[in-house]
Amino acid sequence: MLCSSLLVLSLFVTPLTCQGISASGQVVQAITSTTFDSCTQTTSSFSIPVGPLPTPATLPGISYSLGSSSISLSAGGTAFICNFSSPAGSFSRGGTVDVTLTAPFETTVAVQVVGTYGTSGASGNTTVSGAVSGYLGGFFSPVTSINQTSAVQVGPQGTTFRIAHSCSGSGFSGFSSTQTNLTVSWSVVDAASTAPYGTGCLNGPTTQTPTSTPHLGGSMAATVTGVAGPAPIGFVAVGLSDRTSSYGSLPLSLNTAGMTFCILLQSAEIIQPIAPASASSLAFQLPLPSAPVLVGVNLFSQVFSYAPGINPLDTTVTGGVRWQLGT
Repeated sequence: MLCSSLLVLSLFVTPLTCQGISASGQVVQAITSTTFDSCTQTTSSFSIPVGPLPTPATLPGISYSLGSSSISLSAGGTAFICNFSSPAGSFSRGGTVDVTLTAPFETTVAVQVVGTYGTSGASGNTTVSGAVSGYLGGFFSPVTSINQTSAVQVGPQGTTFRIAHSCSGSGFSGFSSTQTNLTVSWSVVDAASTAPYGTGCLNGPTTQTPTSTPHLGGSMAATVTGVAGPAPIGFVAVGLSDRTSSYGSLPLSLNTAGMTFCILLQSAEIIQPIAPASASSLAFQLPLPSAPVLVGVNLFSQVFSYAPGINPLDTTVTGGVRWQLGT
């Protein structure tokens, strides 16, 4: 709540000092490593149980290494026959890890998945799923490389992706091997942008249209058309989240507030009256500080306006606009 209050203040008064992306790891399927040595006829087995991911989590032939801005997986093995009178060697590695990214405010983050896979007579599979996705592995027509980036929203509730890996091989045919190297990294997106989302009222005629790009040091500005005249009345509500609010999870029906068939799409920490721009439109302009710590932070706005007869509260609301603060 302190950071939330500071963000509200920073829009008008003071710079913010508590933004950042945090990462935590959780083993959700035990990380295991088993090897049978054909020459010594011995088996070795190691495991890391379900629970918080150690840093690093390293076993023979497999490791997960979680840092402040990335997690890396390295896994593989070799198996061979020491002599043809002995059982063939073998190996298997596996494990599943969840990584949860959190931020004090809803922030746009670029998550990149990069990796390579190689095999000779063995098999391996690595799947990235959840907030981002990707795949490496296979035996026939294997997927040998990946390099892709996705934009995801990270906030106080956390955003999770999963890395699941398994590989195995046997030296029955003489020799087999496999090797997977995967890195998932994340960084805040610094480009300012806007995007509409959601529907305010199913029977609402008003539309909110940005007239500025939210560059730090600039402003959030928009016009609202279709407002009842000849002297439009309204206010803009700006929220830190489009997922949760002090009123409950979002989106939230406003039926009980007298706004039939209308939806609250943002958490409304900031409420400002706005001025008429014409007989049927409103406009607002909110200043933004030159605070680099706000790069990537998302704000969400809706405009409420007087609309006699539209519902018991005589009030309508626009759809939302997401304002991604940036350079």
